[in-house]
Amino acid sequence: VRSWSHKTGRVHHLLSKLEFYFLLISEADPEVVDIREQYPIPVKISAACEASFTGLRHPRLPGGIQTRVVMTTDFVLTKRVNGVNRFTARNVKYLRDHNNPKTVEKLALEKRIWDESPPVGTAGDVDFGVFTEENVQGDYIRNLKWLRPAHRPGFLEGIEHQVPAVDKLLAPLLASEADNFANVTDYADELLGMESGSALAIAKWLIAKRHWRVDLDERLVTTRPLRFIDSTYVPKS
Repeated sequence: VRSWSHKTGRVHHLLSKLEFYFLLISEADPEVVDIREQYPIPVKISAACEASFTGLRHPRLPGGIQTRVVMTTDFVLTKRVNGVNRFTARNVKYLRDHNNPKTVEKLALEKRIWDESPPVGTAGDVDFGVFTEENVQGDYIRNLKWLRPAHRPGFLEGIEHQVPAVDKLLAPLLASEADNFANVTDYADELLGMESGSALAIAKWLIAKRHWRVDLDERLVTTRPLRFIDSTYVPKS
C-alpha cells in the first residue's frame, strides 16, 4: 500500500492495513514530527546483539544460506517533546503473527537492539513497543480516514475565503447540538450562497486542522449532531 502523508509530505510504503492504521494514528499525534516506515537496522548492530544474547538467531536468507538479512522495524517516529526530539519504535503485527516462533524470536532481538544499541537515539531512551489490532479504536480510525482528504493541498480551493464566515456561523450552532451536522452545514451553504457541500468541506477542514475541537472517539456521522467542544480558529490578518 502506498499512502501520501500530510505530516511528512511524502509517500509511505506500507505492508498491511494495520500499518496504515498506525500511520493514521501517528499523523494525528501533535507531538510526531517525522514518520519512517520499514526502518533498517544496520547488520553490524543486529549481529552484535545476536552474539551477546544466547538463544536468539538473526534472520538469514532462506535455503541454508548463512548470510544475515537486514532487519527492519516497522515504524520509527520522531517526536518533539518540550523542545527535545524523542524516538519511538514500533513493531506493527497482527496478533496471529505472534503465534509464529520466528516472529517471537525476531521481536525479542528487535527489542534488545532498541533497548541497548538503538540505530537512532541513545540506549535506554527509545520507546520500543508492539502495536496490534487491539490498539485500534474503530470509531477513531474511521474519523481519521474521513478527515484525511482535508489535509491535501487545494482541498478548499475556491471556498477558502469563506472559512471565517462558516466558523462564525456554525460554531455556536454545532455547540448547541440543536440539529444534525448535515442540516447545519446545508443551512450555511444556503445562507452564504455557496454550492452544496461547501460548508461541510470547510467543517471537515476545521476539524482536521484542529481549529475545531470535537470528540473524535465518537464516530462523526453527518446525520447526527456533532459532539462539538469549541473553536480556536483565528482568521488570518
